[in-house]
Amino acid sequence: MNNDPEVQNFEKFNLSMCFIGGYLGIIFEQRYLETSNYPYFFKTPLHITLIRIIVTFILGTPTVALMFIIPKTMPFWVTLTCRYIIPAVLGNFYLFGCSKWISYKLGLINTEALNESHISNEYSDVGDYTLNESSSSS
Repeated sequence: MNNDPEVQNFEKFNLSMCFIGGYLGIIFEQRYLETSNYPYFFKTPLHITLIRIIVTFILGTPTVALMFIIPKTMPFWVTLTCRYIIPAVLGNFYLFGCSKWISYKLGLINTEALNESHISNEYSDVGDYTLNESSSSS
């Protein structure tokens, strides 16, 4: 554990950049990619899941490449922006916003969509109960 307040502030800053990237990624995925129609995307056989993890890792590696390309000897703002802000935001944006869509395009997700039949099956017990109540009260 590091007790230096500057290091603690920096860790909080980096964590907040990760949250911002993840949040923006979720918004992008929900609004523009329409992959939110597949709530069971992760329910795949083990070998498909492992392939999806490997593909996500390989395609996501460039999003954090600046962290390793930019030397620490660059000016402060360049180092801060290119080594910490951009990789944190872009990496989490990719992970939460684009990885499901890429897996969908490669056929690596469960494409069972959320549709009316799922909704009606989930609430069929409620409908039966209300029908039984109305018939028993007559």
